[in-house]
Amino acid sequence: ILNSDMTVTSSKQSGKTPIGVVVCSYSGGGGQAMALKSLGRLKWATERVDISGLTNYKSSPTVTGDVASCENSAIIRAQGDSSTYPAVWTAYNYTTTGTKVGDWCLPAAGIFVSIHKNQSIINAGFSSAGGAQFTINTSAWASSEYDRTYVWNSAFSRDKIYGLDSFSKGYNQEVRPVIEF
Repeated sequence: ILNSDMTVTSSKQSGKTPIGVVVCSYSGGGGQAMALKSLGRLKWATERVDISGLTNYKSSPTVTGDVASCENSAIIRAQGDSSTYPAVWTAYNYTTTGTKVGDWCLPAAGIFVSIHKNQSIINAGFSSAGGAQFTINTSAWASSEYDRTYVWNSAFSRDKIYGLDSFSKGYNQEVRPVIEF
């Protein structure tokens, strides 16, 4: 569990305020934690353009290594405002105790691979922290682009490899931001 003071604990601790659950750890320390709840179901984009500077991943095996959540999100935000890219801007504007606008971002597709592979441990963290667990029905946006029309999203149904699927940018999916620590 990531707490508002940016400490990580294995369970909810008295005197600490959980703000997320660690979903990706870096080998040199730190990682990314996902918000305890969805921020709602929004469109990824209201326009269909191939965003310059954002890598297009055309297959689930290639996108699994993309963990550049906040870098991807910054590229998307530079492309347009909150009416054009509502999912990424909603993540950007999210705040919790101990965080400010700009601390949170839309997770890259590789983050959902980590969640898919470690779902029982991560869901136990969400349960302990009072958050919403991932189920086979969870479908949340990633910041990883497929092409001008599609982007990657979480798909935890049993028939999806790596827990990922591509989905049209114009549909409403959950926004579940991450924070780097």
